[in-house]
Amino acid sequence: TGLRVRGSGKTTLKTYSKSKRLSAAHPPLLRNRSLLITNQYPSYDSLYKNAFIASRLDRYQQYGFKTVVFCMREDSFELTYREFDGVEVLSGTAEMLSEIIENTQVDQLLIHFLSPEMWSALKDTSMPGGVSVWIHGYEAQPWWRREVLYETPAARTRAASESDRRMSFWHEVLSTVPKNWHFIFVSDWLANTFFQDVGLSLPSTQYSVVHNIVDTDRFPFQEKKPEQRFKVLSIRPFASKIYANDLSVAAVLELEKTSPEFSSFEFSFFGDGRLFDETMQPIMHLPNVKIHRGFLTQNEIAEVHSEHGVFLVPSRMDTQGVSRGEAMSSGMVPVTTDVAAIPEFVDTESGIIVPPEDPIAIAAALQDLADNPELFLSLSQGASSRVSRQLSQSETIQRELSIVNRVPNA
Repeated sequence: TGLRVRGSGKTTLKTYSKSKRLSAAHPPLLRNRSLLITNQYPSYDSLYKNAFIASRLDRYQQYGFKTVVFCMREDSFELTYREFDGVEVLSGTAEMLSEIIENTQVDQLLIHFLSPEMWSALKDTSMPGGVSVWIHGYEAQPWWRREVLYETPAARTRAASESDRRMSFWHEVLSTVPKNWHFIFVSDWLANTFFQDVGLSLPSTQYSVVHNIVDTDRFPFQEKKPEQRFKVLSIRPFASKIYANDLSVAAVLELEKTSPEFSSFEFSFFGDGRLFDETMQPIMHLPNVKIHRGFLTQNEIAEVHSEHGVFLVPSRMDTQGVSRGEAMSSGMVPVTTDVAAIPEFVDTESGIIVPPEDPIAIAAALQDLADNPELFLSLSQGASSRVSRQLSQSETIQRELSIVNRVPNA
């Protein structure tokens, strides 16, 4: 493609797009019978928008399953087309989505982050190949499940109002959902609490629990040395208090007061977000605390895993915890919190779980590992083995594809 300018004069180019644009009146002829619908998808200019979905599709293709992606955008004036990593990506409104489905041979849908707009466009659509809907957590929970996010009365009032609308939407979905729709939850805890919160359930034939994958090839087990029990790693966002970085900081300060071996510990904190400065400030002066502002690539994460022995990852809400699973796969011992779904993924043979909101217990767990090298080495082995059994590709991707490719109502 190119732009040719001839003759004299002046003009202004207001918009330029590398995407191929298609009129909504003439939907593309899709060669795939499957369509994956989501709210956003990575591009070459923005790699992290629902990158986990792109990673899933890459693994699906290893098993011969291909699909086109449709990104729902209510601010779009026309259907657009682009490509990312070999996957066709369309973007448009709910009306455009309806027209595509009506005028193509799509008969199988995969949906991440079902919204009211998606539901309105799809609920009455005949889909012989079935519809698979992933429930990840925040899009299907009442506000009080994540109450720590809302720090002022006004914020809580707004959150409660939005929550009422969200839960009413899910009540409508579960009340009227077609029989060939199937829901996939990332943990038993999420499935059980979702049904409790909505006040309705689904028959067991219409939902499954399939955990998010941990890439055990990228994060292979690396046998730890006893001295690595003193090397503690934290890799967390600092976007909200859900990630409980303040508890990690308080635990370090507790160890400073109580541990005769405090100088032997080495703490490495990686992350960024609006709470970073105020959270890390109390321990910035400590010589055995290394603070790295910023995020790491997957390869960089694997590298720092190899250098440390303990993964410090308290939480206030977690429907699974992929980053913790990656650390465990590498052989790191997790010190985490007994909240939400975490006990489904960590037990006494693969890590240490402490009570909620208890930095003193976190400090005690770190000291316990320091005092017991045999325990540290045993938990390191157990952590990696647990991930291999529970979160490997055969336990996740293959199970998802068996659901997607099911014969509805068979």
